[in-house]
Amino acid sequence: MGESLRYVPAFAVLRVDDGPSDHPSRVQEFVIDGVTVPTAGPANVIVKEVVMTAEEARREVIRLNALNAQGGCRYYWQATHVFIDGGSHGSRGRELVRPEDTEPGAAEDGRGR
Repeated sequence: MGESLRYVPAFAVLRVDDGPSDHPSRVQEFVIDGVTVPTAGPANVIVKEVVMTAEEARREVIRLNALNAQGGCRYYWQATHVFIDGGSHGSRGRELVRPEDTEPGAAEDGRGR
């Protein structure tokens, strides 16, 4: 059997801005394992923070929605998890590449080894 990945429950607080989700100035790409991919998600969705309890996420969403009632955005929370030792389900059985293990300048411009 392979090594079990250790993770804990977590809760992401998300900000969703009004307006277009695909403005060209917000589209970026980076390279993972030699494959060029766009940045994650639409440009109008941002993970504001990750907290450790659903109650804390709920309170923060209520606070932020009240604070920004006229601000052109809404806040939500979503259950997720955090891997204690780094990695992901997809990295099981694959060596993790740390930024310090890449060629000079690679971490800054998105190039891996």
